[in-house]
Amino acid sequence: MKHSTYIFDLDGTLSNPLAGMADSINHALREHNHAERSVEEIATYIGPPLEGTLANIIGNNDANKISEIVLCYRDHYRIAGYCNNHLYDGIIDMLDRLKQAGAPVGVCTSKPKNTAIMILEHFGIVDRFEFVSGGDVGIKKGQQLKQLLAEGQIDNKAIMIGDRNVDILAAQQNNLTSLGVVWGFGSPEELSDARADHVIAAPADVLGLL
Repeated sequence: MKHSTYIFDLDGTLSNPLAGMADSINHALREHNHAERSVEEIATYIGPPLEGTLANIIGNNDANKISEIVLCYRDHYRIAGYCNNHLYDGIIDMLDRLKQAGAPVGVCTSKPKNTAIMILEHFGIVDRFEFVSGGDVGIKKGQQLKQLLAEGQIDNKAIMIGDRNVDILAAQQNNLTSLGVVWGFGSPEELSDARADHVIAAPADVLGLL
């Protein structure tokens, strides 16, 4: 097998979270007396860690303020936002075919681990993954991959699969192969500029790397 583990980003790679995230972000903005944003604008922010997104939206980097808004967002998302989420076409078939081929798969997301597991359980696919790595405020995806390597959950033959340049950068920081997907929120140009090792157009194309 070419790669020892197939590590998937969640938002924009396995599932489309836009409707639920937009609703929860605007709820948190309203609660903290900030103007709501359009769904189209919020779509441009999906992928990188949430605290950076909110800092950009409100034009304020105050860590305490951002933390309060993040907590408000997460409370709303756990209750209602995660339900407005759907898997991309072809994801379940791709995961099943990876499993049939004996390829271990995992998730590495900037979302908190408990939230990520709740979403995967909502879709009925949590049992298809060997592990779920979730992030927290101030933790970057490169650090998450480094921790997975240190714990022996993955090795240097693993591949990181995601739709944004942060996924590609995280792989590069840990000397892992990177795979960019264009059905999410990152453009082909973004993935190319980030120097992804591979870029694919559909979930089934992952199987070409077996």
